[in-house]
Amino acid sequence: MGCWPAVMRIEKYLYETSSGAYTISVPLPDGTGSLITLHFSESNCGTREKALREAREYRDFLLKQSGQMWKLERHAGMERHKANVTGVIGVHLGSQFRNGNEWKSWIASGDLAGQRWRRKFAVLRYGNEGAFLWACRERFKRHGPLVILNPALLPCLPDVPYRILDGQLSPAAPRALRQHTRSPAP
Repeated sequence: MGCWPAVMRIEKYLYETSSGAYTISVPLPDGTGSLITLHFSESNCGTREKALREAREYRDFLLKQSGQMWKLERHAGMERHKANVTGVIGVHLGSQFRNGNEWKSWIASGDLAGQRWRRKFAVLRYGNEGAFLWACRERFKRHGPLVILNPALLPCLPDVPYRILDGQLSPAAPRALRQHTRSPAP
């Protein structure tokens, strides 16, 4: 049995795999649910930046040809990851109300091979920062380095490897990982 790489959506119809390649998956306009799926990798395009640029251009081309560009334009007007107010993809602060009391917990969640998962860490048990760190560890354990959208929103910095959305890796990332994700010299 093969192991599928973890996939993270970075834009509408555009995904980044754990191997560093980019995938576009555009629905056909016939309403059948069929998709056109193409992969753009560093080995095929030369650099990761070029692979991302080509993936975006081809996605836009397919949407224009099929008359679906309005979907992308509508989505572009929305703030990316609007629901994520924590600053880390796959980690969020949840609350439940029981018997008139509010119970807060940091929740790590994701999707592995089509199977959704989530795990809660109670603020009452671990404290706010402790529960956040445990949720980050759980997300890292299942999906690899975290992706941070806005470091200013974090209660504290994670103690597992992460990268800020612009591509910078944390000092906590192992040396081999930092070398693997570094873009090649021109």
